[in-house]
Amino acid sequence: MAPLFPIQSPAASSQRMNQRWPQSFLGHSRNASQTSPFLQNGPSPARQQRGASIEGSWVMSDEMGSEMMGDSRLDYDQEEGEDGEFFRPETDFFAARLDNSNLLHNSAESNEEQFQLGLDLIGQYAAHAEERIEKTIEDLEQEREAGEVSEERYHQIAAEENYWRIEKQTWELFGNLLSGRLASSQDNLPELTPELRSRFSSNERIRQVLALTEPQYLELQVVIDWLRTNAPTPTEADVEAGIQRGGWIYTKEKIKSDKRKRGGSGKQLAIFNNLSSAQSRSIVKELDPDAPTRLDASLEKEDEEADETLMALVYSFIRKGDIKAAQTACEEAGQWWRAASLGGAMDAWDPKIDGETSDTMGDSMFDDDTAVNKVIGTRRRELWRRMCYALAQRTDVGEYERAVYGLLSGDIDSVVPVCRTWEDHLFAHLNSLIEGQYSTVLEGMERIPPEVLNFPHFDSVAFHTKGLSDSENESIMNRIIDTISAMKDVEDARFPLRVVQGSLVSSRFPKIVEELSSQILAFQDPDYEPDEEELEAKGLDASDNRLLRTAVHMLLVLKSMNAGFLDGHDLDIAEDVITGYIQFLGSTGRHDLVPLYAAKLTSDRAVKEVGSVLYGLHDVSIRSEILDLMYQHCLDVDGCLMEAMNKAFELNKTSYNEIVEGRNLLQNGLSGEVYVEDADMINALEWLAMGGEALRDDIVRQACEVYKMFLITGRLASAKELHERVQSKDIIRSRLDYIDVDPDNEDQGPQFQDEETETAATVFMQLEILISALMALDDWKQALKEVTRNHTQPIDRIQKDQLRPVFDRAQELLFDTTTSFLDSPLLMDMPLIPDIRNIYIPELVFALHNLYIDAGRYVHKRWFMNALELSTVVADKDKSVLAAFEESKRLTEYVDALANVSRIILGAAQEGKKQDAALGIWTVSK
Repeated sequence: MAPLFPIQSPAASSQRMNQRWPQSFLGHSRNASQTSPFLQNGPSPARQQRGASIEGSWVMSDEMGSEMMGDSRLDYDQEEGEDGEFFRPETDFFAARLDNSNLLHNSAESNEEQFQLGLDLIGQYAAHAEERIEKTIEDLEQEREAGEVSEERYHQIAAEENYWRIEKQTWELFGNLLSGRLASSQDNLPELTPELRSRFSSNERIRQVLALTEPQYLELQVVIDWLRTNAPTPTEADVEAGIQRGGWIYTKEKIKSDKRKRGGSGKQLAIFNNLSSAQSRSIVKELDPDAPTRLDASLEKEDEEADETLMALVYSFIRKGDIKAAQTACEEAGQWWRAASLGGAMDAWDPKIDGETSDTMGDSMFDDDTAVNKVIGTRRRELWRRMCYALAQRTDVGEYERAVYGLLSGDIDSVVPVCRTWEDHLFAHLNSLIEGQYSTVLEGMERIPPEVLNFPHFDSVAFHTKGLSDSENESIMNRIIDTISAMKDVEDARFPLRVVQGSLVSSRFPKIVEELSSQILAFQDPDYEPDEEELEAKGLDASDNRLLRTAVHMLLVLKSMNAGFLDGHDLDIAEDVITGYIQFLGSTGRHDLVPLYAAKLTSDRAVKEVGSVLYGLHDVSIRSEILDLMYQHCLDVDGCLMEAMNKAFELNKTSYNEIVEGRNLLQNGLSGEVYVEDADMINALEWLAMGGEALRDDIVRQACEVYKMFLITGRLASAKELHERVQSKDIIRSRLDYIDVDPDNEDQGPQFQDEETETAATVFMQLEILISALMALDDWKQALKEVTRNHTQPIDRIQKDQLRPVFDRAQELLFDTTTSFLDSPLLMDMPLIPDIRNIYIPELVFALHNLYIDAGRYVHKRWFMNALELSTVVADKDKSVLAAFEESKRLTEYVDALANVSRIILGAAQEGKKQDAALGIWTVSK
């Protein structure tokens, strides 16, 4: 297989590497790297680009620190606050910062400024995560001061702190990678001049140019810098434990003891012969650093354990990128030789040849001011690295000692056994790749002596590209991330935000968005049941509100920076995920945030999603606020309101398919239940009524349809609710006011846009009159019930006077409605109107008939005759009342009612009472 990095030059290396390492959609930074992959000299150039970086970390208590040293060991729990209150502070913060950012308003004058706005926003999100970490710690301390913290509560707080730590890391990684795109636009990048190619110049200068011109190398460096920054810092207790037993004191005492046994002459005394042979161990006889290797002997067990503890500490410092701290630990443990050997990590730098150190090298390369005039580092770093590799292959030392030299040499196999977290494994691979690429470039420039090349070393490029296909879906970083994620013993590999971090590192964030999109679409099916094991295996769950929030704000930043999700399939899946977050906001009562996120959707999608949210929003008190926000964010307000109405019809139309049986429909008046679907329909109408003038005709037509749906299915309580909340005088009258109708002006245009709307307006008002008549009838029934409460005494004149105005209004409205309700050939041609007439005309006649009978009994006897005279209205062919009786097959029933009132008038009281009880239509018990 051809090498991944050809032995030519950094430029040629870049061309070949790109074949297997796809360009990240996040872009690549061209900032200079650190002086050495093992030196942590403060914020990386990428972090410096962000401005205010987030430094430092929480120094945990011993109890919590030991439990969470790996920084990603605990899962987090979202069970608390499923109503959304638990997530409210973070939801509000992210929305407020997004809204306040000029990023969304495209106010930047250049792409560079737009990128900087995006980085500033990311920095604010990372800072918020830091604040939440501090708040969590404060809460724990306060609870400890107030009393003992239960184990369950402690784990809950620890999990919350751990979550925010991982989210903070995620935003920092996102910002670091994005900052590379801003830097990639820089001009005047350095080149490998003849001076730099000189055999006298430092290899460190080659590394600096490599970092500025090789995108993949720098991206590796940015990620590994991020991994170093977030690595756990050894505590004082860790340092004390690592250095307190240095100097091989037990082996030293063993050697002294053996000399005493030999009597000082070097010969063993006979008295100890048998005992010594029985307990003989291969212990070194000398104390120089190379003795164990040279003599193939061991140290005393206690010293080996002390060495391993020290090497674990050294490993932690190297993992953190702090070689100097590792050297200091070795010195304090008495192993000066080991401290000196670690200095080979730095390439030589001669100030007289290479000049003063640049910012990228940092002051940490020098111990004091005078050192700037001295040569530092080693000119044989590649030889030193191969010696480290040889030490890492030893099997007679502890795993941490092997891991230390494995990291220094770029080996992987010797490092993996001490990796505990996802980050540890990723660091081992990226460290190896960085060393491999750097070494390959130096070899291509013939800056490694041939004799050095003869020594074995770990070929990271070959290791990571073995069996790698040319498929776009397969690359070095993809393989690394997938390999680590598949490790069952890596506890945090499937944490949602770890999966997101892996996607950022491997340039596969769109795959995360696509998976979330797929799940969100699946959840639209009411019968969908997610496979929990499958979701756990993927590490992604669209119902994880925090994951959704993070993904949404990341893709919004990318969209605003024109860095992704702008069109085609990518735009579709991005809008699916934003829609999912909008649905979460709506379900948790954060309707005021919906317009902000909907504004980032395409116009049609925004109308659809906001309309869906409005459909479910019944809180009258916040409607005006939501409407103002919709206008503020330049949404198509009328379109959203109309969408809410359309959705109401779409979701509830099957509830109104059955036509009610008219007989005795008015028995209980307008009382009854307002069903959920009816409330939804009324709510949608109220939203529609808040629209602009362009929607006036629509609200008239839709209100007419909703009335018809309620009445055709006998939902009188809902019709009454509609009558009280959506009134024609507020809609049609405002229309009349708007066009300044002049009844004397015959040339003035029609009141509405078309004849259909004119007809709908007429029906709307007549249906309102019907409900008004029935409400007046309810009032009569209630008043009659009050005055006849005491059945033992007849009602007096005062009570009759109280009844009379109630009766007058009821009989007037009922009579007018009965004689004119929808009685027009034009109206009869409308759908459902004939059915509504056939249901309600007979019921109105019976209601008016019994109203007259009750009035004859309790107001004045003359009203009995009105019940008979009502039959002339029924028989009037011009009124179509008779046709409604015939269609409903209730004419016989009405004839019986007339016979009953005739008997009442003729004084057949006993028979009349029986018939009254039999009819039972709006009859008040006497």
